[in-house]
Amino acid sequence: MAWVLDLDGVIWLAHQPIDGAAEAVSRLRTAGERVLFVTNFSALTVSEAEQKLADVGIEARGDVITSSMAAGSLLHRGERVLVAGGPGVTEAVAN
Repeated sequence: MAWVLDLDGVIWLAHQPIDGAAEAVSRLRTAGERVLFVTNFSALTVSEAEQKLADVGIEARGDVITSSMAAGSLLHRGERVLVAGGPGVTEAVAN
């Protein structure tokens, strides 16, 4: 089974780690469960989210999905786009 965890309110709250979150993720992975992380904070790039997770003791390379990525997936390659957003949106549209 795969677990999809929101970052804000599950892993951290107001940029402070939630007690036991890293340990819970570790237990799930040890039990063979896949753990993915999602966020609707569109200004955050994937690499920034992965680094913030690493900072609280959670390895998440390749396991983060942002709302910007979801929006970017709706675009057609080569389509002209005006980006009105931060680095997370710009990165998702470029990819």
